[in-house]
Amino acid sequence: ISLYNMRSIWPKIGNLADDINLRETDLCFLTEVWEKKENKRHQYSIEEMLEMKDIDYISSPRPGSRRGGGVALAFSKEKFQVSKLSIDVPKTLECLFALVKPNITHGKVRQIIAVCFYSPPRSKSNSRLIDFLTTTISRLKSEHNGCGIIICGDRNDLKVDALSSVDPALKQVVTFPTNKNLNKTLDIIMTDLNSGYQEPTKL
Repeated sequence: ISLYNMRSIWPKIGNLADDINLRETDLCFLTEVWEKKENKRHQYSIEEMLEMKDIDYISSPRPGSRRGGGVALAFSKEKFQVSKLSIDVPKTLECLFALVKPNITHGKVRQIIAVCFYSPPRSKSNSRLIDFLTTTISRLKSEHNGCGIIICGDRNDLKVDALSSVDPALKQVVTFPTNKNLNKTLDIIMTDLNSGYQEPTKL
């Protein structure tokens, strides 16, 4: 899996597709896609350009006219069945929930709850976002018994430790700084499947 901070997907869509294929990444979490929710042609063009490289795309753009934000998933059609879950996300929050079903399963995990979120710097909605994520993930775990969980996002000032209250097995696996000043770990990958992956690397 990969976690990309896009800062606008539109001018980088070709490079993104090439990078996904070059690295043979199966499931990509994208933050700050800057997709225009009201512009359906914009969304269709992004999907069309990625599909030309055999990559599927689902997204949750930032609501309203304010520039920036938004989250998405890009994934291999050959290896996964991915469906966006119908979750009523409050307008001030930016997150996406999907059910990932590998076409070939290994071990007991037959499906994964994939969560992608973005918390803007100095957001006033951080406590609401944490409450919403913990409540929703807890409910989805009970609805999809035995599922794995992967939570990825750009946290900025968000305190993500509270997410471990959903399940003590959830572990933040990114242990190095990810911002340009090299003093903070802003990009989060929390999962209860960490034993099945190598340690993350910074690209």
